[in-house]
Amino acid sequence: MRRQWVLGLGLFLAIAVTNASAVEQRFDVDAGFRNDALRWNIAADASGNATPNILSELTWEDVHIVQLRLGWQTTAPGWHARASAGYGLIYNGRNQDSDYGGDDRTFEFSRSNNDTNGDDVWDASAAAGYRFTVGDGPFYLTPLLGVSRHAQNLRITNGRQTVPDLGSFSGLNSTYQTGWSSRWLGIELEWQLAPDTRAFFRHEYHFNADYYAQADWNLRNNFAHPKSFEHRADGKGNVFAFGAYAPIGAKWRGTFSIDYLTWKTDPGTDQTYFSNGTTGVTRLNEVEWKSWSINAGAELRF
Repeated sequence: MRRQWVLGLGLFLAIAVTNASAVEQRFDVDAGFRNDALRWNIAADASGNATPNILSELTWEDVHIVQLRLGWQTTAPGWHARASAGYGLIYNGRNQDSDYGGDDRTFEFSRSNNDTNGDDVWDASAAAGYRFTVGDGPFYLTPLLGVSRHAQNLRITNGRQTVPDLGSFSGLNSTYQTGWSSRWLGIELEWQLAPDTRAFFRHEYHFNADYYAQADWNLRNNFAHPKSFEHRADGKGNVFAFGAYAPIGAKWRGTFSIDYLTWKTDPGTDQTYFSNGTTGVTRLNEVEWKSWSINAGAELRF
């Protein structure tokens, strides 16, 4: 993964300096609201064939995030390159932790419903491609090749045992930290609505994604700390973005965008670290992440 990041950065820089005298630079900043959902579950053994086939499942829903993003785009004759980075603060969310005794989420014998807040997320992406002009310029089509990195730092607090119904319990402060690293192929279409006013649509297909997560289950005395278990898997994802920008000054444009993404892993491994120094391995059945956001900001061109 480090190698593909180096290659991606090298490609981006090479295109950015191509025919520098004719390059248009665009810097943008936007802020917005983001909503995330994450789900993963593990099997009873490493094969996934033992009963229960879903032993434990964790879900996060309505994870509310306020985010800030910075972007840079460079367009030389024909060539286009871009990079972006974003950071978000989690201020609200719901978590559920369920354990099952039977296959396919049956015979649920334990469930806790908890809060998640106070941590953060971040994202980074870089891409480059060749921009084609369709007609006299009302449409621009850009195939893209890129790399990306996404991370979520999720904290579980304010525990409430609901199966069996025992009520609130104190001391819950567990963490689950994810990382998604991938290469992607994409395509962006821009069309001109009025002078210097455009709308755009972009689709990114992320492949060969490396998923890694690390958890600290702070109330489990039989688990090691600060790393109680880790998850590894391969996956893929799709990212969609739609938006528009319009002039608000000689060099400034206002921006608006709606983003949606969905990622999913193949089966992987769950490796647990116990407090006595031993480890155990079972099957990570799947991880699924969905997110949408609404953002507005401004862009400076020169």
